[in-house]
Amino acid sequence: MLKILKKPDIQLKDIRPDLRERIRAAAVERDQLRPRLQELDGTIALLEKLLEQEDQRFRPVGIAPSDSLGDFLLEKMRRGVSTKESLRAVAEEAGYDVDGRSIHATLVNLIKSGKAVETGEGQYGARTQE
Repeated sequence: MLKILKKPDIQLKDIRPDLRERIRAAAVERDQLRPRLQELDGTIALLEKLLEQEDQRFRPVGIAPSDSLGDFLLEKMRRGVSTKESLRAVAEEAGYDVDGRSIHATLVNLIKSGKAVETGEGQYGARTQE
């Protein structure tokens, strides 16, 4: 059988007006912070643009790497194990136009072809000749 519960005789206070006031106060505070956030967004955009210009200025010009990216990475891994990030950094420094995806794809191909191995969590090296 269904038992019907009786409403308790406790008188609860209506807090809805307090909640509305808190919402209003938070909205006012947010609106006061908007100009500062826009200023910071502008500062970030300006700094990113300056960094982009500096990257262009220090990027090697007209010097195309002679080795394929795979050969270059394999040579670096023959000198010792490396992470993807360190391989990306040395490839960029050498003038290769790379990103994380191109490094990953090249490493996968080197591993599939048996030329490289993952030696540990995130560490890669050239396969030794046996």
